[in-house]
Amino acid sequence: MGEKIRKKKKEYNPLDDANGLIGDILKTQKSLQKKVIEKPKQIIKPAQIKKKLEKRSSSKVLEDSQREESTVFRFNISKKDLYEVRRIIAEMELQTNSKIDLSSVVRGWVTRFITSEKELIDSARIEGSLKTPNRRDALEMSEFEHAMARIQARAFRRAGEI
Repeated sequence: MGEKIRKKKKEYNPLDDANGLIGDILKTQKSLQKKVIEKPKQIIKPAQIKKKLEKRSSSKVLEDSQREESTVFRFNISKKDLYEVRRIIAEMELQTNSKIDLSSVVRGWVTRFITSEKELIDSARIEGSLKTPNRRDALEMSEFEHAMARIQARAFRRAGEI
């Protein structure tokens, strides 16, 4: 009888593995595309949009000229100082039986600062000339911030209650 013909073993080629992976990725992408294209989960009908717009227009909406623009204001504070501020706010919450956000406290301070404008300027005049600190020198920054605190404390005492 004749000899059996042996199949040649195919040599390992890393590109074959890569092609297999690419094919799998393409199949996955196509199946995901089908899911997205097939049918949206929720279709909003024009009647629903009209109802939502009517609700909005019936509620009190400020005109563009009456709206105040707001901005995010960021500043650096040490972790120790932030901990102390949060501790004081927690004590205030206990005394007032309400939730107090840090942003509410800061906005309250801004209101106090604005309403004490005249006293702040007078207090700065009394303090006299200050050297602008080098931001990298902790001692200069500390001295400058202490001077700002003295100016504000003096002004707020003179301003009295809001």
